Amino acid sequence: RGAKSDSLAGHPRRGACAAMAGLWVYRAAPRLLWPMQTRRLTTGVRAAGINNLGDTSLPRLLGFEKTTNDVIRTANANALLLTTQKLFDFSANATPRTLLKSAKFLHRELPIRVAQRLVDFQQLPFIIGCNPNLRDVYELYSEAYVTLSGQERPETDADQIAYTNQLKKYLDHHMNVITMLAHGVKECKRVLGDQATTPLHGFLNRTITSRIGLRLLIENQVALDHQAKARKDTGYAGVICRALAPTEIISEMETITQRMCHNRYGVAPKIRVRGDVDAVFSYVPGHLEYILQEVFKNSMRATVEHHRAPGAEYPDVEITICRNDNFLILRISDQGGGISPDMLEQCWNWSFTTVDDSEDNRTDNNMLGVLADSEPDGPLAGLGFGLPMARLYAQYFGGSLEVIPMHGYGTDVFLTLKDINASIDHRLV
Repeated sequence: RGAKSDSLAGHPRRGACAAMAGLWVYRAAPRLLWPMQTRRLTTGVRAAGINNLGDTSLPRLLGFEKTTNDVIRTANANALLLTTQKLFDFSANATPRTLLKSAKFLHRELPIRVAQRLVDFQQLPFIIGCNPNLRDVYELYSEAYVTLSGQERPETDADQIAYTNQLKKYLDHHMNVITMLAHGVKECKRVLGDQATTPLHGFLNRTITSRIGLRLLIENQVALDHQAKARKDTGYAGVICRALAPTEIISEMETITQRMCHNRYGVAPKIRVRGDVDAVFSYVPGHLEYILQEVFKNSMRATVEHHRAPGAEYPDVEITICRNDNFLILRISDQGGGISPDMLEQCWNWSFTTVDDSEDNRTDNNMLGVLADSEPDGPLAGLGFGLPMARLYAQYFGGSLEVIPMHGYGTDVFLTLKDINASIDHRLV
């Protein structure tokens, strides 16, 4: 970041940003570096013509683009919230007509949601907004707003195809947003401590929930486009699998997490499934994959570390499946020693992790390393985003994720997921 800092230092309005850049790269002896950085910050702030940090808006201090009247007006517009049933019914039959209708809806809706994220970013405290990773995410959203709001409203099938192709680029450009947010939050926490980063908790809940919704809408449009071209029943309604078998997802995620665990420890517990093993329900496979991979990863790691000894036998992680009229319920039980009461609430805090800093820079074939996003919103280890994100995914369609530990023995995780095509409707964010 040093070169970037130098390039900003000469800019009078970005002096403070340049002064703060060094704050995020130190790793040792912070007490020695802090006075120097404080002097640099003061110099940068004065160079920018700012006398009182408390009266300074984040956009002005950092050189962010000003919140234009257009962005504010767009952010204040009412977003049209779908329900699970409307999403399913609309996606059930992919035709050129439904595709064009969907594209028109997205043309109006996406700029509103992106503008709301920009305004939310600009409400962050000054020192948090100085973080380079968070600033990079802000710039991604800013570029997305300019692109999406500048698109012509699709009126023909050819327009719809062009618009959908543009949306695919959005998915590619925002692939690593979660990783960037996670690193930014961890850096803020390392520098400022837990109390100073409290404002980030609500911000992250809103930002990541909104991201889930944004990607769902865009990926659904892309999937509808593929299904219309296929002209055959694919078993999907947009991104929703009409008859998703949880046992198949469990098997896939078991293979992945066992490999991760084996690469780290040389051993890996097995997963045993019982209950309604033939159950199916309507759901988005990618969401279930993320949740299960995160829970399995935690259960396997806890099991191995709790029972680790020469020649030790590792108990299975047990999964019980229950299917009722409206919900699918999974109980994931391990014998990994459980979670202490004082850590139970913390496990839902963003950036809380039991992986220490010396281990979080390992390569992606290490279970405790920072795993790169092979898929959007892929699993992260060592950054403390896993369980909070898994819960947001579960809650998005009206479900829940609960952790019930028996400290000293193990943990039961109850995952409740609503069938998207069930009679009980749920409003989406």
